[in-house]
Amino acid sequence: MQITVEWWDRRCCFILSTHAYEPASYERVFNVFRRWMLKRWKQNVEFSWKEWWKQNESEIGQTNPLYYLLIKERGEIAVWMAKACSFWEWQLGSAVLFWRWPPHL
Repeated sequence: MQITVEWWDRRCCFILSTHAYEPASYERVFNVFRRWMLKRWKQNVEFSWKEWWKQNESEIGQTNPLYYLLIKERGEIAVWMAKACSFWEWQLGSAVLFWRWPPHL
């Protein structure tokens, strides 16, 4: 099932307790909100990768030297793919944001 923009906007109106969905009055606001949230999410993905790599780089180099470059490359590719996506789809494909997993996994 594909979620349409209208369905998403209607759900936001419901959450905001504004049960009357009027596209003319909400469409522009929601579009601005989506652009802002997407930009923020992309920044958070990149920041979280850089922080995780900075904290774990030396340990990975010592414990997994064969995988050091592979892990770094996969993280950078994941960030690149995330930064290329839109609010609705991943145009270049998706990748696992493995550094955001809980440590016990």
